[in-house]
Amino acid sequence: MQVPELVKAVVAFEPGAYAFPESDQPADVPTKISFVASGTAPQVVSDARFENLTRMPIVIYFGDNITDKPSPVFGVELWRVIRIRAQQFVDTVNRHGGHATLVNLPSIGIHGNTHFIFADKNNVQIATMIQQYLAQQHLAGSDGSYVLPKQNNQ
Repeated sequence: MQVPELVKAVVAFEPGAYAFPESDQPADVPTKISFVASGTAPQVVSDARFENLTRMPIVIYFGDNITDKPSPVFGVELWRVIRIRAQQFVDTVNRHGGHATLVNLPSIGIHGNTHFIFADKNNVQIATMIQQYLAQQHLAGSDGSYVLPKQNNQ
C-alpha cells in the first residue's frame, strides 16, 4: 500500500492479517475465542491507502486442514477465521475495482499442503500455478522464458 508503483502483483500464502478501507469494513466473524477475534480483526486504513491495493492483481493461496466449522481449539479456530477474513478482503478489493483471487487448494483438487505451501513436496506444481497466474496478468518475466525444473519429490 505504501509504494504501489513498485509492486506488480501480490502472491500471498495464508496471510494472517488483511487491510480494509475505513468506509467499507467487513462484518465480524463470530468466534468464541477472544484472542482469535482480536488477532484477526480488520486492519483499517484510509480509503485512499486501500485503493492502492486495487492497482495490482492479488492472489491468496490456502492449503489443507482448515475447517469451515467453529472450533474450541485455538489453532483450528484461528485458521478458520483467517480464511473467512481472506474472502472478505478479496471481496472488498474486487468491489473497489481491483482484481483479487482466493485459491483454496483442496477446492481445486490439490491436497496435502501445509501452512508452508511454497515448501511442500508439490512446490513445483504450486510455482507453476503462480507462473501461470502471473502470465495471465501479463506481467514481466512470466512469458515462459523461465521454465521450472521438474519436481523430484525429495
